[in-house]
Amino acid sequence: MDFQLEADFILPVPMHPSKVRSRGFNQAEVMARPLSKKLGIPIARDMVKRVKKTLPQSGLSAFSREQNLQGAFVYNVKKYGTGAKTVIIIDDIFTSGATMNACASVLIQNGLPAPECLSLSIAVKIL
Repeated sequence: MDFQLEADFILPVPMHPSKVRSRGFNQAEVMARPLSKKLGIPIARDMVKRVKKTLPQSGLSAFSREQNLQGAFVYNVKKYGTGAKTVIIIDDIFTSGATMNACASVLIQNGLPAPECLSLSIAVKIL
């Protein structure tokens, strides 16, 4: 089975710098590397920056997750400009969509089209 995706950039969901220092890596970026290589699409690590240290999303309600991420991300307009650059956002887990929506919103607010979003896993609640 062959996998086809086209975009100008791959954007791993950014982590706050303090979190990267304590963990030692960004898991979304680790996931993005082989995809970038396979598809020939460059990774844009600095396209969106996490400027607000947020609470961990796990354990928060869907509404609280959205509130937690308000103002957490900014777009690097100086380097990437505005306009029709297509982006694939990569994150390690999809629970409520709040993180990907927050990243997508800053792209869209800067004139980029709605991005594609990929996740390694999805969180489900089993009764």
